[in-house]
Formats: sequence, C-alpha cells, structure tokens
Amino acid sequence: MCQKGRPIKNVQVWRVAAEGGEPERLELTVDEMWWLRVHPDGRRVATGAMKGTIEVWALENFLPKPAAAAGAKAKD
Repeated sequence: MCQKGRPIKNVQVWRVAAEGGEPERLELTVDEMWWLRVHPDGRRVATGAMKGTIEVWALENFLPKPAAAAGAKAKD
C-alpha cells in the first residue's frame, strides 16, 4: 500500500456490496495509510495508519489558589 517506503496520503474509504451495486463513499479519510489487509474470511479488513506529532505544552496558573491558612475566615 505504500510506495517506496512512504504512506499513501488522504485515502478515501469506499464500500461496495459483494452482490454488486453502486460504490458508496464512507465519511472516513485516513491521513497516512501504510498498509491494508483483507482477512481470509473476506468479512474483515485491517489497515495500518500512522501520523506522528510532537508537542510541548507549557501550562501556567491552571491550579486553584491554595486554601486560606488554618483558622482564617474565608471572604464572601
């Protein structure tokens, strides 16, 4: 399914009834498909897809403020 070690990009998924009929496009697109295998029973299909991203997040001031010191009254 891949060409020269590269995935096929933006693969649209379709289905066709075994008895024939018009192909039907499913609302599914695979960003990077590496392989597609049909099970010997003909009823199941497996695909391998991978898209890796690396993200670094910095979170600041997201925790609640600490509770008031013991014995102090909370403000209304």
